Amino acid sequence: NSIVVDGTLQATGTSIITSVFNPAANLYPHGKGSLAFSGGVFDGKYLWLSPYLSTDIVRVDPATGQMTSIPHDKNVIRAFGDAVYDGESVWLVPYSSRDIIKIAADGTLTSIAHGKGTFAFWGGTFDGEHVWFAPQNSPDILKIDPATGTMTSIPHGKGTFAFLGAVFDGFNVWLVPQGSADIVKVNPTTNALTSIPHGKGGFAFSGGVFDGRYVWMIPFSS
Repeated sequence: NSIVVDGTLQATGTSIITSVFNPAANLYPHGKGSLAFSGGVFDGKYLWLSPYLSTDIVRVDPATGQMTSIPHDKNVIRAFGDAVYDGESVWLVPYSSRDIIKIAADGTLTSIAHGKGTFAFWGGTFDGEHVWFAPQNSPDILKIDPATGTMTSIPHGKGTFAFLGAVFDGFNVWLVPQGSADIVKVNPTTNALTSIPHGKGGFAFSGGVFDGRYVWMIPFSS
């Protein structure tokens, strides 16, 4: 008798080969209610969950599932939209919060006012030197020097509900269009913007991924 295993024909003799699929998953109740989080990031040791309606940031030890709650004391309603890790600190991307939160390796929180109003940003990325926040209702892209906290505002001219995330490809930052009719490529050295029409209508995409060669836009209404 024979059986195909991983594309290879193998003799089985008189033995019985059994394949077992176990669909069980580890479940970790967070106790923060519905719509609690809206993104997160891994810092090499912990998972950090970005609070949307939760009053707490939650840090998860992936080895044990143990959770640590850290109160953020910001606008509870839709406070943050995502998180970015810069190699040393975690940055919470402010949505309705008027402050960015920087989380140091020891869990210390630092609040930094961004001055862009409410519903300002959604998503971001790190380019190896700067943290970038993708503007949703902010008129500006925000570039932050993580060492000093210095912020650079870069006008994008794409209106409200413009973008919903950012991707770094090793050379350029790409803004994922939400209401914008254009994908926007940003040169992180010069801050120059290049607009690329996508022709997919409003609310076309909801995120992006870089695969080592190409940037992929994840379709929402497209």
